Amino acid sequence: MRKTNAESFDVAVLEKRIAVSDKELAFMLGVGLPTARKIAEDANAVCRIGNRKVNKVDKIRRYMDAIAGE
Repeated sequence: MRKTNAESFDVAVLEKRIAVSDKELAFMLGVGLPTARKIAEDANAVCRIGNRKVNKVDKIRRYMDAIAGE
């Protein structure tokens, strides 16, 4: 199977997405790839679709708000 070529690093595009890849999540959060993966795991935001792994943006936003105390 071919890898999808749908990665975007445009903030306007990423804000509207339901789920993002690990690289896109790291870009959104301004952290490294291992930290982005850990945040997604801690937020219980990881979804597996076949072999593809995506991260739910709404769960990550709620998690980040919770740990920030808002």
